[in-house]
Amino acid sequence: MSASTTRSVCVAIATLLLCCEPVSGQQATRVQAVTQPGRGEVDATQLISFDRYGRDPTGAGRTVTDLSVHTVLRYGISRDWSAVAQLPIVSRVTEMPAVGPGDDEEGIQGLGDARVDLRYRFYQHDFGPLNTIRLAARFGVEAPTGARDVGSHSWDPIIGASAMYINGRWGLNASAEYKLSTSTIRDNAIIGSGADDLLEFGTAAVYRVFPERWGNESHGAGYIVLEHVSRFETGGDREVVAYPGLLWEDTRWAAELSVGVPIHQRSVDRLERDFSLSIGFRVLF
Repeated sequence: MSASTTRSVCVAIATLLLCCEPVSGQQATRVQAVTQPGRGEVDATQLISFDRYGRDPTGAGRTVTDLSVHTVLRYGISRDWSAVAQLPIVSRVTEMPAVGPGDDEEGIQGLGDARVDLRYRFYQHDFGPLNTIRLAARFGVEAPTGARDVGSHSWDPIIGASAMYINGRWGLNASAEYKLSTSTIRDNAIIGSGADDLLEFGTAAVYRVFPERWGNESHGAGYIVLEHVSRFETGGDREVVAYPGLLWEDTRWAAELSVGVPIHQRSVDRLERDFSLSIGFRVLF
C-alpha cells in the first residue's frame, strides 16, 4: 500500500471523527436497511474495509489485497422516498508468481464503480415506541466510474428489497437484490465485478446489550451484530460470508466494527476470500 493511500485513509477517518455529533434504527453494516433519513435530512456513512483474496481457481496464482473507503450519502425526499449515492475509493494490490526471483506485484489506486439508488418504503407498522415492521424496495444503477481492473466498465441496473423487524432489544434485517451486468469483462478477480449477473442475499440480527431498557434519558446504545451475506454469480461463482461485529448508535452518530469470515465458497473464475475487516461511521446532519 502506498504512503499517499495510507494518508488518505487516515484523513478520512479523522474527518469523520471530528464531524460526528451526538442515527438510530439498529442498522447493520452490510445488509441494506429499511431505515432512511427524514424529509430534507442527509446522513453520511463511511465504511473502511480491508479484504484479502487468496486461492485462484484459474491456476495463475494470483492474490489480491483491497483497501477501500466507501462513502454513502442518503437524502430523505419524503416520508417514504429517499435517494442514495455510493462512491468507493479502492487501493488494490495484485500479486502473481514471477518468472524471476520474487513475486510480481501490481498496485492500482482510484475510484470504484459509483452507485445511485431510489428507495421506497411501501409498508410500515409501528407497534411500540421503537418496535416496528418495515418493508422497502429499491431501484438503482451502478455506473462505470471504476479505474482499470477495479470496475466493471458498464452500466448495470439493480433491483432489490429489504425488510426490518424490531421488537424490544432485538432487531432483524433481511435484504435481497439482483444486478444485471452489461459488462464484457470476464477476468475481474472479485465476485460481482465481471460479466456475470449477481444475486445477493443478506440477513442480520442486532441485539441491544446496553441499555437493557430504552427510555427518554437514553442517549446511546451498544449492540452485538451477526450478519450473513450470500453472493451468487450466474457463471457459477458463489460465496457465503458471516460478519460478526459490534455497533454503537447515538442520537446523531453511530460507529461499527465487523470481521468477515467465509463459510462457503465455490470459485470458477473469481478468487476466494480469505477474510475481511471493516470499520464504519455514520452521522446524521
